[in-house]
Amino acid sequence: MERVVSVAEAKRNFSELMAKVSCKGEEYIVARRGKPMAAIVRPEWIDVIHASKKRGKGKGVLGIVGSFNNLQNFVREVEKIYTLRSKTKDREVKAIR
Repeated sequence: MERVVSVAEAKRNFSELMAKVSCKGEEYIVARRGKPMAAIVRPEWIDVIHASKKRGKGKGVLGIVGSFNNLQNFVREVEKIYTLRSKTKDREVKAIR
């Protein structure tokens, strides 16, 4: 899971953050006044981002193929979708477990 750091913290600790990303696979969101502005991630994620842009938006479930590096990330995103949909009152959402 990514950790949010301020711009000031990222500037102060940039070498350390890069080492953690490179060696431990950690991910950081750099925020200014609480708003996400950039991310510090492993280079492999750039390929994922470019591939997802090429696939385009609005492709439904097939649009996410290859977008997750492991099953836990996929499950987490599906759970978020179910949580959001369960808050709508115009349709029933069955539990996923």
